[in-house]
Amino acid sequence: MLIDCKFSSQAEVIFENEAYAVLYKPRGMPTAPLSEDEEGTLISWFLKMCPEAASVKGKKDIEAGLVHRLDTATSGLVLIAKNQESYDALNLMQGNDLIKKTYAAFTDIDNESDLNADFSRLSLPYRISSQFRSFGPKGKKVLPVFYGMRDFSSTAKIYTTNIIDINDADDSAPRVTCTLTQGFRHQVRTHLASIGLPIYGDPLYNGKFKDFPQEKIDTHSYPLQLYAVGLSFPEPKKNFKLEDSKDYVSFLLQPPDKMIL
Repeated sequence: MLIDCKFSSQAEVIFENEAYAVLYKPRGMPTAPLSEDEEGTLISWFLKMCPEAASVKGKKDIEAGLVHRLDTATSGLVLIAKNQESYDALNLMQGNDLIKKTYAAFTDIDNESDLNADFSRLSLPYRISSQFRSFGPKGKKVLPVFYGMRDFSSTAKIYTTNIIDINDADDSAPRVTCTLTQGFRHQVRTHLASIGLPIYGDPLYNGKFKDFPQEKIDTHSYPLQLYAVGLSFPEPKKNFKLEDSKDYVSFLLQPPDKMIL
């Protein structure tokens, strides 16, 4: 399903049935609350329209049936289950890499020589795999830990970002399209920065924006050019089993041609 989205500042229900809802989260809105009484999040907004979904037991009680998160500064598609059976099925899919997420990011690069030596537009798709560790004040940033690094662990989970396309329609900021199945906080942002493709407007991982006002960083009020544009997963039918993973549903926002500042 191709959806024409304006990437506005308002949350929106993109699709809904009795099992799940696909929501649009605007930039600056947290996906989930940190406490029961927190307002202004995507989850609290949705539960006012669909209070029955609050009974779903997810990863945390206050997250209801939330299947995955987006960083507060990222806009795009979020999947939420409306009943327990659907959540259990979607969570099983996610644990087995059956939910594919697609991102579009406008990157900030001055010249090709800034890219990692082994990266080439001619070698797409290009795979970036790492573990992560927190660093910086209060652990607000994450650092990719690649195989062979001192902090690499034989038991820690590895996360992968696949770059599948680079579009130069916006000469000042090439648009990179990438996919992943299981995500880590700031994964796309750090993975792209690690190969010389930092995202435009990112004060945490793009040195050109490091002097962005701290107040705007703390409130996520910066123009991060990262958009969660696609979701694809098996239809969570009743009594779902992994061997039932044949009938996929897909939701794709038309990615912006130019940066939205």
